Amino acid sequence: MQNLCSSFFGLILAVLAPLSLAQPSMLSEDLERRFHAEELEQVLVGELTLSVIPQESAIPLSRGVAILLVDAGYQGLRLAAAQQLAKQLNQLGWHTLIAPSLIEVALVTAEQTDNTTVHPRSASHQAWYDFDRTKTQLSLLVNALFNHVSSQRGFKLIVSQGMTAAHLIELAAEEQIAAPDSMVVISPFWPDRRKNLAIGESLAKTEFPVLDINLIRSNLWDAHTYRKRRQDANNALKLHYRQRSIHADNFSSYAYAETISPQIVQLSKEIYGWTSYLGW
Repeated sequence: MQNLCSSFFGLILAVLAPLSLAQPSMLSEDLERRFHAEELEQVLVGELTLSVIPQESAIPLSRGVAILLVDAGYQGLRLAAAQQLAKQLNQLGWHTLIAPSLIEVALVTAEQTDNTTVHPRSASHQAWYDFDRTKTQLSLLVNALFNHVSSQRGFKLIVSQGMTAAHLIELAAEEQIAAPDSMVVISPFWPDRRKNLAIGESLAKTEFPVLDINLIRSNLWDAHTYRKRRQDANNALKLHYRQRSIHADNFSSYAYAETISPQIVQLSKEIYGWTSYLGW
């Protein structure tokens, strides 16, 4: 029975692996289908050309550029929520750039799964995510996006959620990406206990201001670490760190950018309060 299960799981990996490799460009292609060509810009990330959505500030004196990284799956910032947030930030004087995060569900090999001892309390799906692989992809993307907006004056703000936010925190702590002027992370988590607990330590090592948004009842991974993130930042005497909580209900369930959820309105107010505190 064990051999049969291993063979079946190996077959599933063989079928789904090509899909995971193709996933990084799927959201970009979706943007090309949903928006007119003049509404998009192209960014070269290695050998991959991504479509991104730029939006101008609604007031003459711009504060800078806010980069919003969106995900195709449930684990990060949805496109509809990013569009709503971009509209709010435009009204507050920010140029915005919505870009696919490139994070993917990269499957580990069947050999790794078969030979790894799994703790009874560990998550059964954690082996489906390749941390190092997606981390490398995200590093290339963020540096390319910063180069793309380098001609824009003002501050550089980056907003991300979930697994993408967890990656960005570690990349920034290791100085593998260009440092933004500030970062907004929304319920950062990674579906692996060791890596998830390390998020707070990495966040405390970052050298720029961080607004840490906790989505209440969004998922158990974030619930297990949000207090630790604040504690690690305080223990490290991190300058300019703030943690706020927002209810996760309907955070990204509004399907249209024209309809803005109360949670997005609250998030934009938290960002406005945060940047005002920083003197922007």
